[in-house]
Amino acid sequence: MNIYLVNQAKTPLGISNDGLLRIINEYYFEVLDKLWPNGQITTVEWASTIPENEIVALFLDGIGTCGDLAYHDFQPNGLPIIKIDATLGNITQNVTHELAEMRADPACNLLVYDANNRICAYENVDPVQGDTFKLLGFDVSNVVTPSYFWPNATNCKLDWMDLVKKPFEIRPGGYMSIMTPNGSWTQVDATNTFGLQENPISNRHDIRASRLAINKLRNQRMRLNDPIRSSE
Repeated sequence: MNIYLVNQAKTPLGISNDGLLRIINEYYFEVLDKLWPNGQITTVEWASTIPENEIVALFLDGIGTCGDLAYHDFQPNGLPIIKIDATLGNITQNVTHELAEMRADPACNLLVYDANNRICAYENVDPVQGDTFKLLGFDVSNVVTPSYFWPNATNCKLDWMDLVKKPFEIRPGGYMSIMTPNGSWTQVDATNTFGLQENPISNRHDIRASRLAINKLRNQRMRLNDPIRSSE
C-alpha cells in the first residue's frame, strides 16, 4: 500500500515537489513509524492523477469545509484520502497534521474516554496543534503517542517533542473535540474555558458523528484506555 500525493491546486504550494516529498517521507517513516507503527505503507510518492485503490493526499484550491485547513475522509473504495487547502495556512504543517491523524484513526471513527469520562475524538495532533518542529527547514506537526490516551499513563513518552506532561493535556494552541450528552460536538482549549459549538452541517465531525451508534457507546462504557469503535 502506498500514499500518493496529487496536486490539483493552481495556488503555489510554496515548496518544490521534491522538497515536500522528502519532508513527508521523513515525517512518515522517521517520526510516525516510531510513535504509531503499523508497517502497512511502503512508499510515499507523487502521482499526476488520483490512482485507484491507494491512499491519497490531495492538494486543492479550497476544500469547502467551513474554513478547515485540511481534513481526512475516506474514498468510495474505503481507503483514506487527505484533502489540503493550498490557499490557507502552512502546507507542510497541515499535510503532516492530517497524515498523523489518518495514521491513528484512518476511518475517522475512533473515540476514547478521558479521566473525566468525557467522550473525546481520537485525534493525535489537535491537542498539540500549536507546537511544530523543523524538518529540512519547514514546519511540521508535533504528534502525541498512543500513551497520551491512557489517563493513568506514567513514565512514558506522550508526544514527539516531549512537551506534554500528562495524558489528555491540551497544549497552548491546541484543542480537543468532545462529544456532548446530546451527541453533538464541542471543543475545549488549553484552559478549558471555551466550548465552541461546531456547525452540525458541512463539518468534518459530521463524518465521525454520522457513523456512531450513540446509545451503544453510552451503554458500552468501554474503559478509558480503549478506543471506542463505531458500529458499521
